[in-house]
Amino acid sequence: MGEPDRQPVGGAFGELLAALRCARGLSQERLAELTGVSARAIGDLERGATRRPQRQTVVALADGLRLDAGERDRLARAARPAAGRSGPAAGDGGLVGRARELAGLVDLLDDGGVRMASVLGPAGIGKSALAAAALARVRSGTSVGVVRLDSLMDGADPVEAIAGAAAVDGRRLVLVDDADLIPGQDLAALLARDAGLRLLVTARTPVRVRAEHRWPIGPLDQPAAVGLLARRARAVRPGIVADEDAVAAASVVRRLGGNPMAIELTAARLRTWRLSDVDAALAVELAGARDEVLHRVVRSAVGRLPGPDAECLTVLASLGRATPHELRRALAARRYTTDHLDATVTLLAATALISVSGPQIEFTVPRSVREVVCRQPVPVGIEERTSLWNWPPF
Repeated sequence: MGEPDRQPVGGAFGELLAALRCARGLSQERLAELTGVSARAIGDLERGATRRPQRQTVVALADGLRLDAGERDRLARAARPAAGRSGPAAGDGGLVGRARELAGLVDLLDDGGVRMASVLGPAGIGKSALAAAALARVRSGTSVGVVRLDSLMDGADPVEAIAGAAAVDGRRLVLVDDADLIPGQDLAALLARDAGLRLLVTARTPVRVRAEHRWPIGPLDQPAAVGLLARRARAVRPGIVADEDAVAAASVVRRLGGNPMAIELTAARLRTWRLSDVDAALAVELAGARDEVLHRVVRSAVGRLPGPDAECLTVLASLGRATPHELRRALAARRYTTDHLDATVTLLAATALISVSGPQIEFTVPRSVREVVCRQPVPVGIEERTSLWNWPPF
């Protein structure tokens, strides 16, 4: 039996679950075997990434832990804390130049007659950030949930995932991120099945169901795009004078088509490059790119990675998201070195190829980056691709 995982925990339920498991000398993997609840789901519960477990999950955990009546009652009560608004924390998520789109989307969501609002736009344009910010601002008292289809576990049913999110405490508004990864008729069926359910979805193309209200967003205008470039530049090189070359800054964001993700990836180069040098490099790298600007920027960023860092990104892209423990285990399984993992993930985060979040550290690879690294669109429910281990992918 492995040593119990004594990792940081989050929330009353997570703390209690971890304490009960460790008191019995069980690892998360062993508890998963005893309960049928995946080790990742147990980890999510213990660190607070998932705070409202379904009733059948609580029962399965109680059975696997062989809790007595008093412990079962404590676990059940911890799983249902005092009622309150659930969902993303308030804040604009770092949005730049989206004030009008955000206000209009919030107004749309506050209209109880709208069953589905679709935030539409190309890859990297900021759909998820806008939707999350809007969800945090909907009318007080609205219970909300989030399902990210690109990050579902292997074999998970996306329809049941959405229905499950809606079932928790009677949530009436659910954000479905990357909704173009699920057939529109499945979403229509969910709405027909539950008359009180409302959906906020993000997608690259319209979902094309009768209830859909489309909310397209486009590139940032030049002042907002330059502002975002300046903000990211200061993050990678404190003290940089962002407007030291206003002409080059305007040229850079114009070449990038005002795409926020492309701007963030490019800003990472300003750690050691001048704006004018970045502009000159983009002139060559993006020549004739047109609609492929973001993918070319991603390919360029990945292509500049040292070999071990590129290998780590490949493994992480196959997982989609992972904790440090999960990433180390995946790398070790493929006999990749983990000696300098901290430095590697710091570099990947600094170059905007991954994001780091959560009460316990969790790494996520954006869908657009995964598509470039994996050389194909990312389908729902694919947690790992065993064919990806040949590097480089270009």
